[in-house]
Amino acid sequence: DEASESATDISVTLVIEETTEGMNADQAAAVEAVDKAVTYEIKLEVSYTDAEGETTKTISDFNGGTATVTVAYSEEVKSMEEVHVVRVEEDGSTTEMECTYDAASGTVTWTTESHSYYMIHTQLIKFTDVPENSWYAEPVMWALANEITQGTGEGTFSPENTCTRAQVVTFLWRAAGSPAPSSDSN
Repeated sequence: DEASESATDISVTLVIEETTEGMNADQAAAVEAVDKAVTYEIKLEVSYTDAEGETTKTISDFNGGTATVTVAYSEEVKSMEEVHVVRVEEDGSTTEMECTYDAASGTVTWTTESHSYYMIHTQLIKFTDVPENSWYAEPVMWALANEITQGTGEGTFSPENTCTRAQVVTFLWRAAGSPAPSSDSN
């Protein structure tokens, strides 16, 4: 607009704040439904001075542009968990964001195209070949949660496969707490 064309002292700030303040009831309910979620508000603010004084506006839509966000994630991430980032929409629905977790630096990175609230949380890995209503689903998730096994790779558990002797010994050793050997000989 005309006022912004004559503006001076223009600054643009990407604000990343760990908060749930300002959320509506639907958004707050969505966040509460997720165990141990860390919530951030991401917004782009433009501040300027014009004939009417100093003004700060929040840009809600990046108009086709994007911002890559990297934040520290201090929650413990176990080997059988995946880190997820979801955008919390105004109506309380959530949109899964593609993200990367860097265990070495303890950071999560994702790209956004709008101002919103974002939840970061961990979730147990889900196996594509273990139906939730199967008789073995609960024991499989127990073994995963207790770091007895991580599955057979590529999101599978292979419940129809026969375990080898080495796998059974490894599972029992892990279930016993991975004790150190009591002697140096067999």
